[in-house]
Amino acid sequence: MRADVAQLVEHVLGKDGVSGSIPLIGSRVLEVTGVVLESSGSKNVQGHLRLAEGLIKTVKVSEALSEYELRNAFSRAYYALFHACRGYLWATGVDVESLGRKHGRLHDEMEKWLGKAFGDFLRKLYESRRKSDYVPEWNQLPLEKYLEELRTAQMQCYFVLGTGRRLFSN
Repeated sequence: MRADVAQLVEHVLGKDGVSGSIPLIGSRVLEVTGVVLESSGSKNVQGHLRLAEGLIKTVKVSEALSEYELRNAFSRAYYALFHACRGYLWATGVDVESLGRKHGRLHDEMEKWLGKAFGDFLRKLYESRRKSDYVPEWNQLPLEKYLEELRTAQMQCYFVLGTGRRLFSN
């Protein structure tokens, strides 16, 4: 019997971690994608999802935000979603390191997995984050437009977090 098949059977029977058939020590099999995730990949999934959750919890969305708080919220919202996406991709078996440090490559990869609308939103949020960090006259739209984008970022982040966790736990 192939080791990956044996481990999948053990997973179904509730015998996770039986070392005799684990192809790579410390690996996990993800039934959804059939991917074997090495322990380093497992740490990457958990680390990115944990960081994303910590960041998104600190994003303030309120009519009473100061300019500083609004700019800070965009930075935290984008990086929360960025790390949630990295965790999600690791959980699906994508070698995230191969994407390099280019945000656009991550955006493109997420679009492949979650569709054009998600990819477009991720790019828009990246641009809002970039402008909020570097453009002094950025805060020109009505506050409600910014708050709407932040609320959407929060919803998207929690969706990606939940999906990444489900993929990883299977």
